[in-house]
Amino acid sequence: MNAQRIERARRADLPELARVAQTVHAHSFADLLSPAALRRDIEGPLSAWHLRMQARSDLFLVARRKGVMLGLAQVGVCDTPAEDLWLPCMLSPGALELRRIYVLPTAQGQGIGSALLDAAIEVAGQAGADMLLDVWAGNTSAQRLYARAGFVFCGNRMLPPDTRAHRRGASLDLIMIRRHRDRIARPAKALD
Repeated sequence: MNAQRIERARRADLPELARVAQTVHAHSFADLLSPAALRRDIEGPLSAWHLRMQARSDLFLVARRKGVMLGLAQVGVCDTPAEDLWLPCMLSPGALELRRIYVLPTAQGQGIGSALLDAAIEVAGQAGADMLLDVWAGNTSAQRLYARAGFVFCGNRMLPPDTRAHRRGASLDLIMIRRHRDRIARPAKALD
């Protein structure tokens, strides 16, 4: 296995960021979302234009191997009120949200998601911030990854209705939080 490099995305990375995000999203949700819902996501929040707008305030980290982008993580200040997330816990001021981690299907299972998560946690640690994320209730492998990194379940939210997703039980996201405390016994990894 070749080592991947985790680094902050550059403006020139936006088209490739969009390609990776769209590819992973389409692969992950093809059986869960209607074609119209997938198209809306790809042409909307996962378009290069929308990612460019998000990059004004959010940090994008990318995983590369031999110069090829294999995955990304997006971190931003949590701007969703706790009452909208149905959280039984309070968020600290300045809490960060891990908005997405996407790894290309051909690169999954090679530690890239873990490396991106470690880098995102390092960003939160440097800011002294709690980190919040949501994960689809059916994505148990991601839930295990987040739990190993110190995230705990603290709530849930219903996703916007999509008949096909609802029939397959894909309309629930679980909310997980990682408090800014040294709960993890593994050393923090520096960003390359």
